[in-house]
Amino acid sequence: MKKFYTLALAAVVALSASAAEKQSFKISAPFFNAEMKASVEAFENEMNISKARKAAPAKAVAVSDITALNQWVYSDGEDQEESLKITMEDEATGKLKIQLTDRSMFTIQGVFDASKGTVSIPNMQYLFDDEDGPIYFYIKEFDAASGEIKSGASAVAASVGTYANGSVVFTPADIWAIGDPAHEELKWYYLSIMNEFSVKPESYMGSFKENIIGWIFQEGLPEQKNFVDVEVRFPNEYTVEVIDPLKALYAVLGFNAVSPKMVLDITDPANVLLGLTSTGITPDRVNVYSYFNFGWYFEDEPESMPADRKCTMTKEGDEATIIFPVGSCLMYDPSDEEDPVGVISKYESVLKFKMPSENAGIGSVAVEEEGNGPAVYYNLQGVRVENPSNGIVIRVQNGKASKMLVK
Repeated sequence: MKKFYTLALAAVVALSASAAEKQSFKISAPFFNAEMKASVEAFENEMNISKARKAAPAKAVAVSDITALNQWVYSDGEDQEESLKITMEDEATGKLKIQLTDRSMFTIQGVFDASKGTVSIPNMQYLFDDEDGPIYFYIKEFDAASGEIKSGASAVAASVGTYANGSVVFTPADIWAIGDPAHEELKWYYLSIMNEFSVKPESYMGSFKENIIGWIFQEGLPEQKNFVDVEVRFPNEYTVEVIDPLKALYAVLGFNAVSPKMVLDITDPANVLLGLTSTGITPDRVNVYSYFNFGWYFEDEPESMPADRKCTMTKEGDEATIIFPVGSCLMYDPSDEEDPVGVISKYESVLKFKMPSENAGIGSVAVEEEGNGPAVYYNLQGVRVENPSNGIVIRVQNGKASKMLVK
């Protein structure tokens, strides 16, 4: 019998390829109902997936674009990442080998179509035998109408992803599984949604003094005054990702897992935004504690944001510091749906990191003179765009920068 474990955290611990340690992603049912349906719809709308599939890319996608992808980003209830290696086996047919670099057993085949900019991964691929029988890569179907995952393998021939801006994004309605569709009671090695292949951002070391939520979970835990080393990534010059930001808290609580990453929008250094972020810690089997800063909450009405609660970023050369003031962040407890609880941070938190030289930030972009000057648009790589079309762009006007989603 395959073993599986009920997780104490929503964050998933590292997986093993050993059949004796088969892992189940035990996700609470509500995640796959209204919330999952809303997530799929929001994801497709934001990424403009439907239009991307119907229209071929402006230019053919090169093989090198696809083989440069080295990271699988997915969700199993929390965001997860795995190292990935994509090899072109036959350029004439577009045959790809897609392999987890640390676990060669999980190697699947795909087909790349340069003219359409798509990667197709066929359904029902045999991978290996374990102690219970054959293991396959297969696709499960999410029924958006009912909000349920259908049992067994889907009838679709393949899961198809579209390449754009350095990533291949697959339809969120396809759930990927590695296991045996005929014996799902034994659970899976993997069960994932929101799948994407992308280039792993450059990473640097930073330091984080975390007091946003740590004091809440440990009775009597004083203000944290020591900095902990953290990995910091830069997907683009307007975004900072902190990997395992709650590692010190997890160690105190005895959790052997990686905390969900923190994503910071630094487009406006005077008002750094931290969107709703999971702690990976759940008070019951349904809900998960989350946190955010007030800058994100007041994003549409920045003038209403209390100045003393803004998170700010300052730079000296390539050294950057983000300050999370007292009362700037809120920890959200959704366990009581009728009266959810919010707790405001009572200590200051500080993140320090070195920015890569090319990440000069929005402040380095030339802007028009003050007044009612025309708007100028840039893509997320800082390149000026004369006529922005689909995607996210940076709009600069009268010295102020803002992000826009163009459809």
